[in-house]
Amino acid sequence: MYKKFPLSLRVIIRQRNWDDQDLAEEVGVDKSTVSRWLSGEQEPKNLTELVNLADRLGITTDELLGRKPTIDAELEQLITQLPEDIQQYERRRVEATRKRLKRLLEDYRKT
Repeated sequence: MYKKFPLSLRVIIRQRNWDDQDLAEEVGVDKSTVSRWLSGEQEPKNLTELVNLADRLGITTDELLGRKPTIDAELEQLITQLPEDIQQYERRRVEATRKRLKRLLEDYRKT
């Protein structure tokens, strides 16, 4: 039995201000099944049921199982991409400055 599953499920219920019945209706199971999940007596029967449960809740199976949140992966991706984003931003700024200087030079030569 995966110990974090009932805890994660409780957190989801609290975050959404649901009770056992609300969760049961949302995921399409009996209230007694939800009660057994929350007490740790039972887990989803198989991988398909676990994936369906996560999908219906709009979360990942890792989140449902109380594993490392996906936000860590998203942050890691943003951090990895940051140098490239900075370079693109700097290139745009350099190009904009180059255009302004070119206009200023052209205006200066006209006078």
